[in-house]
Amino acid sequence: MTKHPAVNALFISLLSAFYSFLFIFISDHMEFQRLVHPKGTLQIPFINAFTGFIIGGNIKYVGYAIILIAAVILVITLLRRKKYDEYQQSIQTRCALAVGILTIVMVLLLLLFILTDPNYSIEFIFLFIIIHWFCVLITDLIYVVKYSR
Repeated sequence: MTKHPAVNALFISLLSAFYSFLFIFISDHMEFQRLVHPKGTLQIPFINAFTGFIIGGNIKYVGYAIILIAAVILVITLLRRKKYDEYQQSIQTRCALAVGILTIVMVLLLLLFILTDPNYSIEFIFLFIIIHWFCVLITDLIYVVKYSR
């Protein structure tokens, strides 16, 4: 992990910009809407609700929320202007390890869901991306706020 908070903020901002662009761009895209399955065709109410959320073009609001959280992280980090000490670096390392383990577990669950019913692979992939990136953003936001003093 780096001692420079700006590197962390730059990494978070770049990936958030990519995800935001993806969600906002495909939100009302006709070809993407065609790939999503009709709402209510699966026996899992949560996925049916999420499918309705996607079909309604509401995924762009997820992109806007990602932009907002990443901007807050970026502003707080740039205002800090202090390098991380060894204790803060060790916390970052443990958090990165936890996110890595969580990602591996979530990818295995994603694979299981897709193998169970490949018809809903797009919904499961987008749900995975949203859950994963919001966990990363919220964890980083808590960390930045806690150590910005």
